[in-house]
Amino acid sequence: MKTIIKVLALSTIAMVAWQSGVLAQTEMTTNKPANDQTVINLSASVQEEVKPDVVRLTLSKQLQGTNQQELTTQLNKAINAVLEKGKADPDLTIRNGDYGFWSVGDKEKEISWVMRGEVIVTSKDFAKAQAFIAMNKDMMTLDNIQFILSEESRNKVEEKLIANVAEAFNKKASAVAKAFGSQTYHINSIQLNNNAGRQPRMYAAAAATTYSSKSADDAVNLEGGKVEVNVTADGQISLR
Repeated sequence: MKTIIKVLALSTIAMVAWQSGVLAQTEMTTNKPANDQTVINLSASVQEEVKPDVVRLTLSKQLQGTNQQELTTQLNKAINAVLEKGKADPDLTIRNGDYGFWSVGDKEKEISWVMRGEVIVTSKDFAKAQAFIAMNKDMMTLDNIQFILSEESRNKVEEKLIANVAEAFNKKASAVAKAFGSQTYHINSIQLNNNAGRQPRMYAAAAATTYSSKSADDAVNLEGGKVEVNVTADGQISLR
């Protein structure tokens, strides 16, 4: 009789343990919110193309020879002269860019040195930037042109786009709620993203330039294309 009671007791304990295991597993895998509301992630995006109001120029000079000291002197002289000319005009912002040197050739032969330096010029006055290129064409070469949007202009455009993206997000949320048979919705969270990866807080666009060889003073015409400003709203809503 005692043996039978022990067996029944062990069976009861095993059954309780098995049931407890099933309940615990069910609780861990459920995705239903505590208030039993349907949660949906949504995203809305708006964009606008605007004309850039800032041009950024990269001027460079590269020299090669066997006398490193002489090359350094020549390169520094050219860079300093261009910097001084740029500082004289308040409508131009000028600074040093990359500067470096490296050797080329075989160790058994005479080593040749390559020296290279850059000057970065930024301006809202495209005509003065164009004239600065021509003014320094004998000292430094134009390497790159980049049209960007100033922070002031960017903020102005983004203010309008934030209102537009909010309207777009709410319109999409209302359509989703209606499609799933709900009368209304609640915004749980929302995040705004403005042109991810811009450098630094500016928007870069490919330079649209027209080259001409009519005269030395008119080597390049600066004409920017359009810059796209984008604002995205990523959020989560609960249907009610």
